[in-house]
Amino acid sequence: MNLNEYQQAACETAIYPADIGLAYTTLGLAGEAGELANKVKKVYRDDAGILTTEARWKLADELGDVLWYVAAVASEIGIKLGNLPNIHHGTPERWIELQMQGLDNATMLLPYATLQLIQSVGELTETVTTGFEIRDKWLSDPAPDYKPIQDHAAYQLASILWLVTIIVHLIGIVFEDIAYINLNKLQARRANNAIKGEGDHR
Repeated sequence: MNLNEYQQAACETAIYPADIGLAYTTLGLAGEAGELANKVKKVYRDDAGILTTEARWKLADELGDVLWYVAAVASEIGIKLGNLPNIHHGTPERWIELQMQGLDNATMLLPYATLQLIQSVGELTETVTTGFEIRDKWLSDPAPDYKPIQDHAAYQLASILWLVTIIVHLIGIVFEDIAYINLNKLQARRANNAIKGEGDHR
């Protein structure tokens, strides 16, 4: 499954008010990034930074939710995930190598990457806030006045997606598995008429 196929499948599970879609999905992304951060924190609070099998799959589940909202925000601003700018030409291994030059030990890699993801989500939120009042013209009129906002959002989504890739690598999960876990969960909820609501056990 490639990114565009995942995005299309994810959109088929979307249930939210279309008239506030951009605000809704951005809020959702911020919320899921926060939930991911909270679970990363608990790895260090409860297990001294050691990734248990249970913690690994809890993080995988949260990463899938972050990925879903990345796809949803991208859809709201008219961008395919596969067309996001390639802002990183290296590999997760190269990222780790570079970060280790400035970090005391490898146990800091996961919280550091998570903090960077939170920062990137905040930057996206700022861009969306800036463009919110002109959203209709922004999406329907390719005038130069509005394209920079879309370009900024695309760059920030690319950064978030890259950091998701890094965190997936750090916890030892295959990226495609994150996508399948997320879609399987949402499709099961839809079959049970339980897409709406709260909590993981729906």
